[in-house]
Amino acid sequence: MIRQKLAHWLRLVRQPSLIRRLLLSQMLGLAVLWGLVTTAMLHDAQDNEDLLRMDAVYTVVATIASNLADDPVRRQQTLDAFTTALHASYGDGVLVPQLFVWQEGRSIYHSAALLPGLRPAQTDHIGHLQAGGGTLRARTVAPLPGNIQVTLVMPGLPAAALGFHSRGFYLMPLAISLPLLALPAFFSLRVALRPWQAVADEITARRPGDLDALQSAPPHRELRPLVDSVNALLAQARVSLQRERNLVADAAHELRTPLAALRVNVEALSTQAFAGAERELLGNLLRCNERATRVVSQLLQLMRSEAEPRHEMCSLLCLYALAQDRLTVLDAFARTRRIELELLCEGEPPFQVRGSEEAFTSLIDNLVENAIKYSPTGSTVCVRLARAGPQVQMHVIDSGPGIPQALHERVFDRFYRLPTTTQSGSGLGLTIARAAAERHGGKVALSSPSEGGLEVIVHIPLAVEHG
Repeated sequence: MIRQKLAHWLRLVRQPSLIRRLLLSQMLGLAVLWGLVTTAMLHDAQDNEDLLRMDAVYTVVATIASNLADDPVRRQQTLDAFTTALHASYGDGVLVPQLFVWQEGRSIYHSAALLPGLRPAQTDHIGHLQAGGGTLRARTVAPLPGNIQVTLVMPGLPAAALGFHSRGFYLMPLAISLPLLALPAFFSLRVALRPWQAVADEITARRPGDLDALQSAPPHRELRPLVDSVNALLAQARVSLQRERNLVADAAHELRTPLAALRVNVEALSTQAFAGAERELLGNLLRCNERATRVVSQLLQLMRSEAEPRHEMCSLLCLYALAQDRLTVLDAFARTRRIELELLCEGEPPFQVRGSEEAFTSLIDNLVENAIKYSPTGSTVCVRLARAGPQVQMHVIDSGPGIPQALHERVFDRFYRLPTTTQSGSGLGLTIARAAAERHGGKVALSSPSEGGLEVIVHIPLAVEHG
């Protein structure tokens, strides 16, 4: 269980996420902004020369050094206290000044390690000093008569930046603020992306073949172009599909008349006295005509099933009664093959559904006719109705050769027939059945019973009763 959870979380981490991308971009933007602000603060502080120009500081330090010249210990303690106060006024940060006191060119006090290259030259102006691997700003003043000189040194920008980073002043605010900002940012992004999720949910809820425009009309300028583009694409697909359906339906309809005329002529010829070979040819011609007529009829059924008007999809039907009527009609066809039809009902009829009676008739006829054709002589084709929650399941079970598991989805393709089949057909029966079921929010699946044969399972939502 723990391993499965870890694998699940690893998949989530590896899977690209727009929210994670936005969060990372926000955090990166915050880090860059903090870096820019820090650089500006350091640069501004580094350019501040007020302390180096404050002559009173030099005078105080020189006075302390001169008055306590005879007591080096007290002089050291007093200057340390002064340096501490000076650092405190700067917040003990990375831009604190350092104090150096000279007497006759010899260092008598330094608040930090004595910098190489630092010499007590009375320049009385701010200069730059290369020491300690960086550039420092320094000013040396002899404020009192005598031989005492005072030097104040301020770090340059590179040294200040290095000290700022080494003390954690740069990373610490980010380490504290980013985790605290991540959770509010995550929820704010989830809220902001709700319109996207609403569009995605509507697309997910679409039934196959539903090419109507999306009902979601978000006012957001980032999302509106996407919805408009999807609607334009759906409109193009709808027009193209309708053109294809019209072409097929018109061609099938036009073929019915010549096929009927051909059959009449062949039947008329068959009444004439012909030899055995001619009669066999006429019989083959009639069988071919019958097959072509069935293909045309199924094509028209398929087109009607896929393009059923919505107002015809709302009729309240009793599926049990409809199945009973269709089995009565198909019983004559079953008797010619010595097949027995059986209707079972698990639960109380009527199993009411909403939809087109013509579509459900086509669904039942095609499934039962297929079962009859492929069942061996003397067997039984069973149609069983059962309730499964908010759906009704219709099982059509035969004892035929069945369909290999690997081809259970392939046989729903138009005009596909198993290579090993010996029965005549067009390969449209299962296609028509699935189209009719999906048009009503249902689905069709195949199963291979352990005792052999084929079981077709149709799931159809039950009609919702309104009080």
